[in-house]
Amino acid sequence: TEEVEEENVELIRSQNVGIFRSTVKLATGSAIKKGQKLGTVESVSLHHDLVSDRDGTLLEMLASDGDPV
Repeated sequence: TEEVEEENVELIRSQNVGIFRSTVKLATGSAIKKGQKLGTVESVSLHHDLVSDRDGTLLEMLASDGDPV
């Protein structure tokens, strides 16, 4: 695999606390566009879309469906 310099890696974090729900299929290496939906965070019976705030490449999905975030 290609080496990635740490200063080029940025995390996309949920603004809400809750349970992550995987609502789209994303594979490692997928191109991500600003505004693209990455999943949903379920909090107090409300669903909040988790969207990318930048263009980039998905290196690793750190949350799985059902994980607390």
